[in-house]
Amino acid sequence: MSTKEIQIAQLSRKHKDSTLHNLHGFIDIYALYGSYKRLNRQAQVAWTERHGRAMEKEE
Repeated sequence: MSTKEIQIAQLSRKHKDSTLHNLHGFIDIYALYGSYKRLNRQAQVAWTERHGRAMEKEE
């Protein structure tokens, strides 16, 4: 977990009853790229779990 993610988590814990609107100060290209890579990795694992087993059964 990055420092920026920790800061966002701390802000959300501190202000539980309010919505965090201005997170643009925490999000940069590196945060976006890291999220993109994690999302793709998770999607690939989920797809393999669902469809990989079905393909094995067909063979």
